[in-house]
Amino acid sequence: MSIYKKTNEENNIMGLNKLSNFQPNQVDLSKPVANDTDYRVLYDICQEIQSRRTVVWNIRDIMQHKKLIMMLGASESGKSFMALDMSLSIATGLDWHSHAVNQGPVVYVACEGLTSLEMRAKAWFQSKNLNPKDYQLLVTNRAIEFANTDFKELIADIEKMQTKPELIVIDTLSRASLGLEENSSSQMTQFMVKCELLKNYFNSTVLLIHHCGHKGDRARGTSALKAGVDHEIIIQKSNNGLISVTYGKDRDSIRCNTLNFVLDPVEFPKSSGWQNDDGSEVTSAVLRRTDFQSADVNCKTSISKNCKTSISKKCKASISDEMALEKLKYCLEHHCIQTETISGKEVPMTYIEEWKKKTIEMVKSGIQSSSKTKAFSRAKLRLSENNTIKLKEDYVYIP
Repeated sequence: MSIYKKTNEENNIMGLNKLSNFQPNQVDLSKPVANDTDYRVLYDICQEIQSRRTVVWNIRDIMQHKKLIMMLGASESGKSFMALDMSLSIATGLDWHSHAVNQGPVVYVACEGLTSLEMRAKAWFQSKNLNPKDYQLLVTNRAIEFANTDFKELIADIEKMQTKPELIVIDTLSRASLGLEENSSSQMTQFMVKCELLKNYFNSTVLLIHHCGHKGDRARGTSALKAGVDHEIIIQKSNNGLISVTYGKDRDSIRCNTLNFVLDPVEFPKSSGWQNDDGSEVTSAVLRRTDFQSADVNCKTSISKNCKTSISKKCKASISDEMALEKLKYCLEHHCIQTETISGKEVPMTYIEEWKKKTIEMVKSGIQSSSKTKAFSRAKLRLSENNTIKLKEDYVYIP
């Protein structure tokens, strides 16, 4: 049996050489102290907590300042959309979906998808009617690998900022830790130590974007990742496109209620200077908070008569009234065909077909079109019967 021994270089990195040679009488006592009873690395917490403290938030009730936070979710669940949405709210000082923010510079370590990030940022500013030149969001121009000299360059650039960042986003953990074994507790602990260094050195919040494991209920890789963070923000995307935000690990018992979002498309006008190579308009998306809950697909599992070992699924699409109403409001805002004066006020109208198209897009793609159409018709009938909506020939409106 062979025994692996760490090299001197590895021991120096971990500080083990100095630790193994430590002698109490070697402690430097040259620094003067007020008296012999003063502690050097200890303090009395019972005395300290009597003084007033202000709890500082980056985003009220969502993100507490100077914490190490992990945002995790499956691939294409909306993690980067959510992280950028939070970052831009902090950078501009706009409330994050009714949650107050502390405005300040943001550093976004974009280790992948830089072009997509630019498009999403442009869509965000366009949707808020803000001029991006009035604000600052510093983004890395390439992937930053924490295991090499990139990390020192990142620190050097942040030090040049006149105002230190309120938030540092690392998107993604996997790409930033390139060269380290994700399942190695010791190697990922070293990575987390560097994240702690960023947090403490710049007095900033650090947000790590990471993928969840194959079961979808925990961060991928070693448990040292979860152990090393203060909070977990879990992003989940349902079959109908609803994006939910919940808390996982929570050291401070923040426990915000689940928040639900949908992605609304944003088209860039040609006057913006953005267009596809064929001359067509570029489209991105922004997050919009919604009150309706997941309208998941109801599936019944049955055994095939011809083959008992095979399982088939008979799926029925389900569209809630809230979901249909949300999409109608979107269509009335973005696809208004005409207005009509009703009870002395101008009421926008849109095509029923346009509303139907946008609504059934939210249903799982594997469901038959006929099932989606029937589900929409049922929701439309319910909304019409309770006078939530009004139908007029080919048009629909909210009275």
